[in-house]
Amino acid sequence: MNKKNRATARGALTAMAVVVVAFSAVALLAGCGTSTVSRGVTDEGTATDIVFPESSGASVKDGIFPNVDNLRQVGAGVTKSQLYDLLGAPHFAEGIGAVREWDYIFQFRAIPGTSSSTGVTTCQYKVLFDKAIQARTFHWKPASCVAFLHAPAVAAPPALAQDLQPHRRLEIEVAGES
Repeated sequence: MNKKNRATARGALTAMAVVVVAFSAVALLAGCGTSTVSRGVTDEGTATDIVFPESSGASVKDGIFPNVDNLRQVGAGVTKSQLYDLLGAPHFAEGIGAVREWDYIFQFRAIPGTSSSTGVTTCQYKVLFDKAIQARTFHWKPASCVAFLHAPAVAAPPALAQDLQPHRRLEIEVAGES
């Protein structure tokens, strides 16, 4: 193979590599799967049938204790970047690009004075995006979980709070030093 043919072949391989990378990036941004779980998702970010994914398919199996102040800031018009900054990545393999809904699993400590004043409640939270990929509608499973947004802050259990206290400095005496 002469120099000219090698240069042509090298150029063709480079062009092919660019095409492969471009298609891979598009597939990654599209989420490599469906862009919705719910049915009848409209351009306005509503759905005729809200469907929550099975929690067993979550990347964060037990969910997280969200920062409730951040959760209160979520509202119509937030972008995916803003939602990511407030709540973190969605807990299911929805993807990022053309995906029209994100799902989370949250844990909340029980609200004092309610019938479930002990333990932890697990809730699923869904955000639907419009065609401009801005959050438009928000859904809870069970629906009663919305009450955690309006509840006063709940302190960590005493054992946990004690674990969070700064540790005392230990004085260590090394043999031969005074």
